[in-house]
Amino acid sequence: MIFFADNAGTIVKSFPSPVYQGSANTNTIYLIAPFASNAEASVAFLLPNGEATEREPMTYQSEIEGVTNENGSTYSGWSYAIPNDITKYYGVVTVQFFFYSSSDGVLSATSSTSFVVSKGVPSVLPPEPEADVYDAILSNIASLREQLVSGFFASRAVFPWNITYTYGTNEIVYYPSIGKFGAVVRSKRDGNTGNTPYVNGEINSQWWTEVVNFNTITDDFFDEIKALEQQTKKYAQIAQDAAEDLGSYADRSIIFVESLPETGSENYLYAVVSDVGSNLFELWVWDGGAWKSLGGANLISSGEVTRIVNLPASGWQNRTQSVQVDGITESSNVSVVPEDSDAAVYVISEIKVEVTTEGLIFTCSTTPTEDITVYVTISTTAEVPNLSQYYTESEVDALFENYITVNGETLLIKKE
Repeated sequence: MIFFADNAGTIVKSFPSPVYQGSANTNTIYLIAPFASNAEASVAFLLPNGEATEREPMTYQSEIEGVTNENGSTYSGWSYAIPNDITKYYGVVTVQFFFYSSSDGVLSATSSTSFVVSKGVPSVLPPEPEADVYDAILSNIASLREQLVSGFFASRAVFPWNITYTYGTNEIVYYPSIGKFGAVVRSKRDGNTGNTPYVNGEINSQWWTEVVNFNTITDDFFDEIKALEQQTKKYAQIAQDAAEDLGSYADRSIIFVESLPETGSENYLYAVVSDVGSNLFELWVWDGGAWKSLGGANLISSGEVTRIVNLPASGWQNRTQSVQVDGITESSNVSVVPEDSDAAVYVISEIKVEVTTEGLIFTCSTTPTEDITVYVTISTTAEVPNLSQYYTESEVDALFENYITVNGETLLIKKE
C-alpha cells in the first residue's frame, strides 16, 4: 500500500492493498514524501484493540526522479514490511509516520491514516511439547556453548584478517583483500598464523574455508534494490495518474449497474460489480464517446458520534461504575476523554475504562468525591465483505450516507 504526504506532514492520498489477519511480511507500506533523503523515517501503529506500538524504522528506497511538489522539492520513498504483530487483530489499524532530521534534531509527525485488516483465523499456540524436546533443546544449547568456547563465534570475526594474529579452529574472520567487497572465512585448525586466506584468487583450503564471498552476492543484491526502486517509481506514476483521473471526475454523481450500457452519460461515474482481485466495484466514465476505466473500488461505511456521559460521585461501587452507551459494536473504535474542568480529578483518581459491547466499565484507584463528565467518541468502519453480499444502490443511500471510498481517498458524491 502507498501513502503520500505533503511537506506539511499531511497524508494527502493513499492506495491500500488487502491485508489479512495473521499475515507477516507479505504487505509492505510505501511512504512517498517531499523530504530530504537523509531524513530518518519511522512508523507507529494503533491496533484495533487499542494497543499502541513503538516507532519502527522505515527503509529508505530512493528519490523519485522527476516527481516534485509545488515548491520544487523532490519526493523520496521509504518502505516497511508489516510484521505479524500488526496484523494479529482484525479491524482498522491507525498509522502515523515520523521524520527525524539529524541536522536540527527535530522529530516531525505526519497526520494519521489507516488501513483495514480483514478477519481471519486467530493464531493458536501449538500444544505443549513432549519431554524429549527439552532434551534436544539442552543438547543444542550445549553445542552452542562448545562452539563459543572454541572460537566459532569469536568477537574478532568483525575485524579484518591480521597476518600477526593466531586463529583457532572454527574462528571466523573478515578478509577484505579479495575482489571488491571481501569475504568471510573460517579457520580449519589451531595455530593458524600468517596463512593468507586466498592465494591467486582461490581459497587457501589447507587453512581456511569460505563462509561467504560478498563479491558473488553483491550483484544480485544491487539488482534487487534497483528493481525495487523502479517498482517504487512505477507505483508513484500510477498513483499520480490515478489521482489526476479521479480528481477530474469527482463532481460526477455515481450510479451502480450490473454491466456497462452501450453508451453512457458524462454526468455519471458508473460502478460495475467486479471480480477483479479484492475490488468490489470497477469504476468507469463515458468520456469522449468511449468508456474509460478508473480502476477498482471498495465501499466502506464510516461514521463518528460523540456522546456526553456523566459519572456521578454516588455511582461508584467498589471503585467501579458501569455506563450504558448506545452505538457501540464489535467494530467500533471508542475513545474517552474527561471534560477540561474535570481532567485533574480524572487523572488523580487514576480512572481507567474498559470498552464492552454492553457499555463502558470505569474503574478508579481513588473514589472521586465529585461528579465527572466525560466525552465518549464512537467511530465505526465496516467494509463490504464479498461479491455475493454487495450493497444495492438504495442500501448505499441508507447505510453509507453518500460517502464512498475510492482507492483509499474518500469522495463526497451526491446521490440521485
